[in-house]
Amino acid sequence: VLIVDADMRSPSLSKTFEVSNDFGLSNYLAGNDDLSALIQQSQVANLSVMAAGPQPPSAPELLSSQRFTDLIALLRGQFDHVVFDAP
Repeated sequence: VLIVDADMRSPSLSKTFEVSNDFGLSNYLAGNDDLSALIQQSQVANLSVMAAGPQPPSAPELLSSQRFTDLIALLRGQFDHVVFDAP
C-alpha cells in the first residue's frame, strides 16, 4: 500500500509516519522521474509513503497537470492500493 500526501500546502503525513518531507510528490510533479527515491518505507508493515515534498509555488497547477495523471498510472502498476491524502 502507498499513501501519498497530496496536501502540498499543509503536509502532515511525514509527521504521522515519521518520514522526511524534504522530497516527495512536488519533486516528481516538477520533473524528478526517480520514483524509487521519492517513496519511503514507513514503520508500518507493507505501507510506503510519498511525502508532499517542498511546497511548490502553484500546487493546484501541478495537481491538474498531465504529469499527475501519468503518476497515478505508474503507481497503480507498482502498488496494490494507492491512497491520496488531499486537502
